[in-house]
Amino acid sequence: GWKLGRFNRLAFRDAPDKVQGRQVLARNMLALLSGESTRPAASRIGSFLAGFRHVQTSAKLGGAMLSAVSDIGFQGMAAKHLGMGAGNVIARQAKLLADSGERMTALRAGVIADELANVGVAQARFNGEAYGPAITERLSEATMRLSGLTRWTEAGRHAFQLELMGFIADQVDKAFDQLPAPLRRNLLEARGFDAADWDVIRSTRLHKDPSGATFLVPDDLRHRTDIAPERGDALALRLRGAIQEQAEFAIPSGSLRGRALALQGTRPGTFAGELLRTGLMFKNFALSLAFNHLRRIFYAPSNGTRARQVASFFALTTLMGAASI
Repeated sequence: GWKLGRFNRLAFRDAPDKVQGRQVLARNMLALLSGESTRPAASRIGSFLAGFRHVQTSAKLGGAMLSAVSDIGFQGMAAKHLGMGAGNVIARQAKLLADSGERMTALRAGVIADELANVGVAQARFNGEAYGPAITERLSEATMRLSGLTRWTEAGRHAFQLELMGFIADQVDKAFDQLPAPLRRNLLEARGFDAADWDVIRSTRLHKDPSGATFLVPDDLRHRTDIAPERGDALALRLRGAIQEQAEFAIPSGSLRGRALALQGTRPGTFAGELLRTGLMFKNFALSLAFNHLRRIFYAPSNGTRARQVASFFALTTLMGAASI
């Protein structure tokens, strides 16, 4: 029921209601992830507003690439969080932008090239899901591609994932308790991996690119014949998910939790759904920062780590914002 909280304020602390709220949020997140709540309902208003958002995207995001240089700062923060070298990630991104051979390395390592199928991964950074009348979709897609934002976004995500898989490969000769503390604590332990899991992961055959660099590719766990197939599948899925989660911190492009809270389970094409989506135009990046970086800072240990993360976050975003201006 209602109880007296801090500063004599009333706070509702009924456990069943709190659990029910979490269940609703979880169902909304699952519906977004599975695509159940992103299938547009057929309606004229839905088609009109979806097309309107595409036109607005084309009109207003032609220069978004200039502000995307802030990704360099986020990549540095994400790399430092895991004990990686930020310079290596940035150098890998430059290679991916310039060399088609590097892009083939990413594909062979199982890093999906989303931009080959749809521009949505770049547009979603600012505008959420991409759908609507075909002609307006092509208009916004052409803007994203020609401005360079699609290529930049994909190269950044691929670079971080490749460097992280390479960083993990560099540690395979170490026992679990000998791993660098940031990697063990913030990637493995944070996602429930223990010493036994790590022993299976580190005994997996490493992937080698033409230059001789090695990567521990999560999907290779599925092909092992010395462990049960279901164990290999489970470890591969969890490790791939953990790597992709960290890539989201490096290149903020969307928060499933933030979208689920903002959209409240509504479907595109309905009046309520389209009204919310139009009102949230260009807010996806802010939601991503709030539910990823700021949430990580909020839950950091209060032993000086939180203060350092706050200082780094505001210093880097201020400097990168100034650079983009």
